Amino acid sequence: MRTLGVVLACSLLAACEGPAGPPGPPGEQGPPGSSGLDVERSTYCEGEISQGGVFSYVAGFSIVEYTNGGVFVSCSVFDSTAESSRSQYFAPGQVGAQTPGCAVVLDVDTPNGGIWVFERDSQGLFATYNDSQSSNDGFVADLADCAEYLP
Repeated sequence: MRTLGVVLACSLLAACEGPAGPPGPPGEQGPPGSSGLDVERSTYCEGEISQGGVFSYVAGFSIVEYTNGGVFVSCSVFDSTAESSRSQYFAPGQVGAQTPGCAVVLDVDTPNGGIWVFERDSQGLFATYNDSQSSNDGFVADLADCAEYLP
C-alpha cells in the first residue's frame, strides 16, 4: 500500500510541472565538418558541325571535374530533325575520370548507327564521327566556342 502512495505522489508531481524556463545560452562551436564535393573545373564547348552541305549539326560537350577526382560528362548533337544526347558520371579511379569522353549515336547520312565520339586532348575538345560505311567516317569537328569555370 505504501508503494502505491509513493507511485501516486510521484505521478502527481510529474503532472504538475511549472512553465518552461528561458532558453539556455548557445553551446560551443562544433568541429568543422567535411567540405563535401566541390567543382574543381568545368568546361563547356559547342560548335556547328558541317561538311560541305552534306550535313549541318550543332554539338555540345561538357566536362565537370570534382575535387574528389570524379568527372561528369555530357554531350549532344542535334539539328532541326534529330537530337541525341548522353550524360555520365565517372567515379574517381575509373578510366573515364582520367580521360573524359562521351559518345552518342546520330547518323549524318545512311541510317546505320554512326557514332559521334567526344573527347578532350591538349588542344581542346572535339567530336569525331565514326561510321565505317560512310564517306564521312573520321570527320573531326573542333568545338572551339568554349567557356571554362575555375573556382
